[in-house]
Amino acid sequence: MLVRSVEIEQDTGQLAELGSRLTSLASAEVDLGRHDEAMRLYARALAHQRDIGDRSGAGVTRGNIAGLHAIMGAPRKGLREVRAAIAIHRELDEKVYEAFALHTLADLCITLGRLEEGRSAVLRGRLLVKEIRNPRLVKGFARMSRGLARRARSAGHGHHDRS
Repeated sequence: MLVRSVEIEQDTGQLAELGSRLTSLASAEVDLGRHDEAMRLYARALAHQRDIGDRSGAGVTRGNIAGLHAIMGAPRKGLREVRAAIAIHRELDEKVYEAFALHTLADLCITLGRLEEGRSAVLRGRLLVKEIRNPRLVKGFARMSRGLARRARSAGHGHHDRS
């Protein structure tokens, strides 16, 4: 159904929603384990979003690309993407999207052993989710805080960054 929707939008010139539909298709490909196809679709979505000036959509897509880089074993590449997503969402005052991107940043930092940077992202994210009162994100950041503390203890670094 979503694939057909993308085809119709392309054929009829109704391009406003094309980027978000491509991003949704890419996310489905991630769920199916087809990571290369997902990356191709995300790249296509991002190019389209840039072409039409959809900065918000581009921020969401870049955050998703960051998560996919982590899944594909390239968390450093993910850092660049998620930092760009955070900057976009902050500029547009999109607190919910910024909080999701901060969650991804914290996860990437923990994976890379950048515990201080991860801790900072968690703290910024916790402040945002309290402000926007999103229970799902509050729980996610609480889990992230516990994971960061465990990781720091097991690494023997307290709250210091290993990199």
